[in-house]
Amino acid sequence: MEHIDFEVYWDGPILQGAGHKQPIDDLIVCADCLRTAGELIGLSEHKKLLHQRNELMEEVKELRKFREDTVKQLEEIEATLHPKVAVLG
Repeated sequence: MEHIDFEVYWDGPILQGAGHKQPIDDLIVCADCLRTAGELIGLSEHKKLLHQRNELMEEVKELRKFREDTVKQLEEIEATLHPKVAVLG
């Protein structure tokens, strides 16, 4: 079982127990308890936010590609409307 060390006011040593290490602190919370408590107060929404961020990052990639393609098309149109004239010397 993993415990979270909050480095509270009195941060004691870690003692070797029977098959596990035991921290001696003012505050000791197991990782599962902390995760459950976080879900109770709404901190589990990070998964939803990560999903939204990933979707937005994908949309940004698509929009950048669209912009690059549009700039190329505009350059091609401009080149056909205003061809460069070669100067013979």
